[in-house]
Amino acid sequence: MIATAGCAEVVEDETDDVEGLADDKADSASELRVRVGDTTLWMSSALVRRGDDIVLRGRTSRNIDDGREFIFDDIYGDFFIRSPRTFEVTWPVSTARGVVDGVNLFTQLNFGARGMTARVVVRPRFVGVTGGLTLTAEITPVMVAGRIVYRAKGRSTKQLSSVTASAGTARLVDPTHFEIDLDFAQITATTPLVVDATTATGPLSSRASFGMFVKYFGATTGDVEQVFPSPVCTAERSACLTALPDGALDLASCGPALLVQACRGQLGVIVDQAAIAATLAAVDTRLAGSFATDATALVGTARAMTLRTALRAQIDTRVNDSRNLWLLSETAKQAVLSVEPSFDAAYANPLALVPASPLAPGNLAKTRQVVADALLAYLQTTDYAHSELDRSYLELTRVFRAQHLASLRAFRETVTPETIGGTVYYIDRWLGLHTEISVDATGAATNVLVEID
Repeated sequence: MIATAGCAEVVEDETDDVEGLADDKADSASELRVRVGDTTLWMSSALVRRGDDIVLRGRTSRNIDDGREFIFDDIYGDFFIRSPRTFEVTWPVSTARGVVDGVNLFTQLNFGARGMTARVVVRPRFVGVTGGLTLTAEITPVMVAGRIVYRAKGRSTKQLSSVTASAGTARLVDPTHFEIDLDFAQITATTPLVVDATTATGPLSSRASFGMFVKYFGATTGDVEQVFPSPVCTAERSACLTALPDGALDLASCGPALLVQACRGQLGVIVDQAAIAATLAAVDTRLAGSFATDATALVGTARAMTLRTALRAQIDTRVNDSRNLWLLSETAKQAVLSVEPSFDAAYANPLALVPASPLAPGNLAKTRQVVADALLAYLQTTDYAHSELDRSYLELTRVFRAQHLASLRAFRETVTPETIGGTVYYIDRWLGLHTEISVDATGAATNVLVEID
């Protein structure tokens, strides 16, 4: 709007702002429109993939002289004029984390002596959904264990007993609703997501691809940081976070990730170097102590040090990757720094960290290592949760760890082969269950049997 004061012309700032697709609306490739003063700006609601780039396209009612893309005060993305009144902004997928997280993306457009700045906020969404499960279109960035994950939601008209996904972590919320948490690499993948579920009457499945759409779109001739300010920690959000249980890691109930992160510095704790150093020192003590003995049962004396070294490196990477994470409490921080999942995995599947034993026909000590390795490999493939044991294999090796170690040690150190009907068997017990492994003339384990009544 233009006003006059004497001979001077005063141009007042103008702003227009619209919301993109609703959370549950089907995907669409339509345009969004705003008008500021005598200039109209259109933006494609759908971003597109072009090779390794993510592309946002727009057009205006005036010829564009130049422009730039930025977040805060930093250049972010590449601006291109495609024709006098059309433009596009591109980001390599590798640098597009801010786009997917939903930061304010600003595009400054200049038209001679005048100009405007557009603001876009993007959300990942499902596109091309097919199958018997319903998937909510929008995928929301949320805070879990100090990191941003991308949460998809779905539902079924039938009661579900389980749900799995080809990527991310899927879980049932209740008998007819489920959630899937995905990471950045998964949400920007070109591979479709497949969701499978089981019901009393049979399986259900759905398939969907990932896309990105404009959630909020606006433009102004004013100061964008005042018109479209960065999130702040409101009293309401602070109260929501404070009311969560001690040790809470999932902060989704208090809002999208960037709004929740605005409370960093006002609430919670940071994973600092002192906490990391203390965690790793305790790991070193454990690796040199009780785990050193356990490692010989898990993989044999020859590979025990290799197992300890590999596990230490794995834990080091994971713990150091937690540096500077923001959590709500000390309890939550200790949960994030916990190394128990890494140790649990090593007890259940040490062969993920060391090479397999070589075949050695005629060498009893070395063939025992091959036999024990074959038992471990077999145990990975067996569903004990739906047997009389009523626990997953991982849980069995945690709850009955001493028996698990004793069983492996017996196969690695003391079991004596028996020849039955011309076949050589190594026979003992795993967790009290009759176990036998057959070995052929090459020294290879050919069959494993763990009897469950």
